[in-house]
Amino acid sequence: MKNENRIKPYFKNPSYWQYKGEPILLIGGSDEDNLFQWTNTDLTNHLNLLESVGGNYVRNTMSDRDNGNVYAFKQIELNKYDLNQWNEEYWNRLEFFLEETEDRNIIVQLTLWDQWDLTVQKLWDIHPWNPNCNVNYESKDLNSKSSFFHTVTDNNEKVMYYQKKYIKKLLETTLNYDHVLYNINNESWAGLDWENYWAKQLLSLANSQQKKIEITTMQLHAEGSVKALCYYKDLYSFVDISQINQDANGSTGQGGIGIC
Repeated sequence: MKNENRIKPYFKNPSYWQYKGEPILLIGGSDEDNLFQWTNTDLTNHLNLLESVGGNYVRNTMSDRDNGNVYAFKQIELNKYDLNQWNEEYWNRLEFFLEETEDRNIIVQLTLWDQWDLTVQKLWDIHPWNPNCNVNYESKDLNSKSSFFHTVTDNNEKVMYYQKKYIKKLLETTLNYDHVLYNINNESWAGLDWENYWAKQLLSLANSQQKKIEITTMQLHAEGSVKALCYYKDLYSFVDISQINQDANGSTGQGGIGIC
């Protein structure tokens, strides 16, 4: 496996990370959870600030819920997208974000799916994954917004075809960078069938390029994240405990990541 410089557990003490062969402690924060959507100096100034105070870590959800965000897919007419065509601006933004974080030795934890983008009705109503907003499948193929996260258990191959296509495209970009950690869902309640399926997809894609990556599953309740690591050590190599403050400080509490 080509893994010499990648972010991974420190070989002398797996309670820490190592990057480029050196041990590091990850400390970070940001104004947004989807910084890849920021452009030009909005992003670089923010990363410079983080670097100036000793920060070296950001979370990045592949989210598109905010004003000014762009979708992964090409818009072919008003409120209509083709899931077989990419929106190059989306992928250019991701590449720019990865390049700028790499230049500053800022580690990225990249989250594949964010349920809040698709389960809030006003966001779902205009999202390319909504069958009413794309030309690739119909409402009978995805009959509710929550069904998007049940495609694995529902054996919904038609929608999964496009989900897998998106993840493959995502990994074709991110696997070129050694400073990326992976998380399946943001504040997940989708269930381990969903989580484990996508973890296996990531490992397969990484293995095909002889890369070894580190994956976690961030559950809505932190104990679920710990249990997943304990039960599925072949899939997950660290635990995200950002939700540890869920009970003590409400759903907006902030936490961190660690290795078990």
